[in-house]
Amino acid sequence: MAQDAGARVLTTGEGLIEGTIVVAGRGDFLRNYPDLVQRFKKVQQASLDYMKNNPEETCQITAEEIAASVDDVKLMLPWYDFDPEIKPSDIEELKRTQDFLFDNGMLVEKINIEDIIAKI
Repeated sequence: MAQDAGARVLTTGEGLIEGTIVVAGRGDFLRNYPDLVQRFKKVQQASLDYMKNNPEETCQITAEEIAASVDDVKLMLPWYDFDPEIKPSDIEELKRTQDFLFDNGMLVEKINIEDIIAKI
């Protein structure tokens, strides 16, 4: 990481937002292709199972893909939650993120977060 080369951290986003990641799809796609949605979910779960059962290889593959060292990937991996289930805490974090973006002029209109979450 840059700190190993002498860089120092000036500031972080810690405490602002968590950076929750979601998978998005159009409503009509979800309605018209439920078989593909389920297939995607199955492949996503298989990927997560592979990561869990092959942590060393997963870190190696990731390091190659993002041009980082395996040690850096191992350092950063715990920062991420790959659980595909959207929990109430995720919804609250998405609301906080929306507020942050709106308050800082990066979003022009707010939406109701719950309205865009599909129960699949």
